[in-house]
Amino acid sequence: MSKVKKVPFQRKIIENKRYLAFVGNFPFSTTTKDLEVYFGEKKGCNLKQVRLMTDKETGKSKGFAFVEFKDHISMEKALACHQTPFQGRQINVEFTAGGGGNSDQRKKKIQKKNETLRKRQQEKKGNKTSFDKDDNYRPHNVHHKKSEN
Repeated sequence: MSKVKKVPFQRKIIENKRYLAFVGNFPFSTTTKDLEVYFGEKKGCNLKQVRLMTDKETGKSKGFAFVEFKDHISMEKALACHQTPFQGRQINVEFTAGGGGNSDQRKKKIQKKNETLRKRQQEKKGNKTSFDKDDNYRPHNVHHKKSEN
């Protein structure tokens, strides 16, 4: 009879895990370098690759890109930039699935990931401030008119 060696539980490290985000709704004048500076230097993300989508004939930007990050922390930082200003526009930063294509299964997978992300972000926003639920809260820098009786 062979002995079974007990090994403490260890997290599996996934070597081939990709941290890929769709970034869209930025100006057509945006360059790969602009995105590298924004996410890499300004947001502190560790970038692996930025793929700016361009028109095959003209070479001009289509206003969206796929950005790959080196780690999940960088991906989280980037996803937090969803619907924030970038070069005068509100950019979209969302999960995507590598491999391309438009199959229904792929679309559902991406939609589910993004819905889960939005719920988590809403929960975090809800936990940041207690006055969100307080109807009597008034910011200090806002002056309200006194009612004249």
